[in-house]
Amino acid sequence: MYRQADFVDLRNQNPTPDCLHPDTSIGYPAGQELADEIRKGGHNGIVYPSARHANGVCLAAFWPGLIQNFRQGESWILKWAGSPTPTITKAANAA
Repeated sequence: MYRQADFVDLRNQNPTPDCLHPDTSIGYPAGQELADEIRKGGHNGIVYPSARHANGVCLAAFWPGLIQNFRQGESWILKWAGSPTPTITKAANAA
């Protein structure tokens, strides 16, 4: 069964919204504020350009039931130890 859901699309926005700013001190709080407004507005999530992969697309779904038939990809571990930059390591694949 195919269902449509109401997602806010931030791709190809001009000017680029603050929530997509590469400086996390700007982008993160703006993104949290936008997500809160979008949820309160009755939308199901956000579609936005990937910060890590050129031409990549990301989806933030606010309700787990919206995502079906997914496949888990690689898992990564991010550890913070008091500095803004985490240590990033690839997690061992679960069997």
